Amino acid sequence: MGRGGRAGEAAGRSRCRGYSHLDSVDEAARRHRVVFVMHSEEVSQLLEAFAAEKACLDRVIPGRGGYEETGMKGSWLMFERPE
Repeated sequence: MGRGGRAGEAAGRSRCRGYSHLDSVDEAARRHRVVFVMHSEEVSQLLEAFAAEKACLDRVIPGRGGYEETGMKGSWLMFERPE
């Protein structure tokens, strides 16, 4: 699927969730306290395990460097250990 198709798909999902097409990602994230992150399958499994343990996100530490050519940055997500 091309970029236009993905953008259209995302816009459709947003409308279904009650977001206007004018909402920025930042506005939606702040309003609903949710963010989207890209990661590997291995990290997906770890995040699911943390969620199953009810681990809470404790802090976010910005990674060094970045991917300036893409405008993307990386961060370490630090979770509390469940008691």
